[in-house]
Amino acid sequence: MKILIATGIYPPEIGGPATVIKKLADDLMSAGHDVQVVTYGEPRPEKFVHAVSRNGGKIQRYFRMASAIRKNISSETMVLATDVFSVGIPARLALIGKKNRFRLRLGGEWWWEDSVEKGRTDLPLREFWRLRKRDWRERIARANYGWILHRTERMAVTSNLLGEVLRRICPKIAAKISVVTNASIGGPLAGDSMKPHEPLRLAYVGRFAKVKNVPFLAQTLKRINAQTMIVECSFAGDGPTLDETKRILEGVPGMAFLGKITQPDVSALLRESDVLVLPSLTDICPNIVLEALTAGTPAVMTSENGLPKDLGGIIELPPTDMDVWVKTLESLVDREKYGRLQTSIRLPSMTGSSLFDFVTTI
Repeated sequence: MKILIATGIYPPEIGGPATVIKKLADDLMSAGHDVQVVTYGEPRPEKFVHAVSRNGGKIQRYFRMASAIRKNISSETMVLATDVFSVGIPARLALIGKKNRFRLRLGGEWWWEDSVEKGRTDLPLREFWRLRKRDWRERIARANYGWILHRTERMAVTSNLLGEVLRRICPKIAAKISVVTNASIGGPLAGDSMKPHEPLRLAYVGRFAKVKNVPFLAQTLKRINAQTMIVECSFAGDGPTLDETKRILEGVPGMAFLGKITQPDVSALLRESDVLVLPSLTDICPNIVLEALTAGTPAVMTSENGLPKDLGGIIELPPTDMDVWVKTLESLVDREKYGRLQTSIRLPSMTGSSLFDFVTTI
């Protein structure tokens, strides 16, 4: 089977779907499929990976991506795009006049995220689409969604939450949607008998983007440590709200900014921390939570998430209620309360089809 994967990010870059798509490509090739990957960024050493420069404006990038896709497909190639806009639009352009099968694997909702990043909204995802204003920007976004989604034969989403939102955006494509969760990382490790540490060790791992709501977390930590340092927090990642976060926490003891770190360092940080904190306005598929639970580390996270409901070892909180976040994190300093949370860790049961099955099933 000939398969072309169009993805916005691919190793050695980290984040987004990079790791998931790399594993998919490796698994497909191991099974004997002919795989090509078209991605943005610098040239890669692998002959099957075709890089498209990010230089220039959005329209230039889209047409370069479309050209690269069209150049590397034959009439038998099935095209898989990993988002609706940055590679979905170019893939759709590349397939004009062609009858190739076209599928989508979606792990996020770009229009809401773009609206948050550009200051058009500060609402969580569900509320954004429920209370949205029907301006010209939304009409264009809906037209793009419709143009692309109607062309796809099937689409895989990483959570029921995203499926729910897409059905609201484009009701006619509901039958095409299937939920394909990311694979579990393995069983949870034995809990560290040294946990919780004193002070309580928190960790944030991810982008510093507005949707991640990290300045809110910074304000929360500033309140908690106002009198006595009872928590520490290590921040791993980079992005546009990093400087704001640092300004809020200037002079607050126990705060460490690690910048971008490698995957092995992420795993080590999670093992050494007491609690992962994730205050996102909405997090559709926060794989970092599964990684933390696998490392024996519980999580305090946004209630606006798309994780399976059979998880244990997490506390879900409203992403804008600072009083609740302060009270919850302060309570976990108590060894008994922390112990109950840690011993409740349970990873999701992995049932249903895999992304490999989604791609290879005719």
